[in-house]
This record gives sequence, C-alpha cells and structure tokens, in this order.
Amino acid sequence: MGNLTNCFQLLLKKVGLNANAKDLNKEIISLEIGNFTYHFKEFPKGHLIIYSLLDNESKVSSDTQLNALNENHFSEQLVQPIFSYDQKNEKFILWNRQSIPLITEQTILDQLEAMVSSTEAIQAKLNKNETDEQLSVPPRALHTISG
Repeated sequence: MGNLTNCFQLLLKKVGLNANAKDLNKEIISLEIGNFTYHFKEFPKGHLIIYSLLDNESKVSSDTQLNALNENHFSEQLVQPIFSYDQKNEKFILWNRQSIPLITEQTILDQLEAMVSSTEAIQAKLNKNETDEQLSVPPRALHTISG
C-alpha cells in the first residue's frame, strides 16, 4: 500500500469508518462532506495535500478576490488552509499540506477539520451578494518574526 492509502486509512480509523483497500488504491482519493468534496493526494512526494474547489455561482470581482485572499495570513495552525484562485477554471481552491512521516490519526483529522471549517466559511462569503456586504475577514493575531 502507498503513503496516500495509509494516510487515508488512518483518517477512516479515527472517524470509525471502513473502506476497501482496493477502493483506496488511487492517485487521488476524494471524500464528500456536506456540499463539498475534499481530494487527498500525495504531493510532493512525502507530503499529504488536501484540496477542495469552491463554487463560484457568478463572476467574482477582483476586489472580492483580493479581500478573500486576506484569509492567507500567518497562523500558528500547522495545517492552515491556503486560499487561491485558478484563472483557467475560474474556481477558488483551498488546500493544505503536511509531511507524511509526521501524520497520526489526530493530525490527519486536524488537517481535514481545518479544511472543512475554512471551506465552509469562505464559500459562505463568496455566496454573499457583493452589493450587500463586502467580505469581512476577521483580523488574526499577527506574530512578530524575529531572526
């Protein structure tokens, strides 16, 4: 079994689900939670990436895109999701990554929970009518980086 399969089985064990190893022997494993699909992939080698594409029901202005990018602040959270935009597909992407050798049942669950929370929050902001309210991103505590 590959790294991806082993990681995904840790997650399934943690949440009390079973899956056939044959079903998990893929380059990308997808999991639907609520209205979103989370894709698991080993990328680059030795790292687990989880990503999700967000729906854009209508064109999103440049201002809204820039405001949404405020979600990409430094954080103490090790698996903080990163928010970006794919111009080719005109979709927002949310992703995070961690080193496979460090993954435990708890860390992979933490990684997925961070994705679910951020995906739901950002999608709700994107769905708001821009004329009613601009994205309001709560300020995050910034930490001083000293060298």
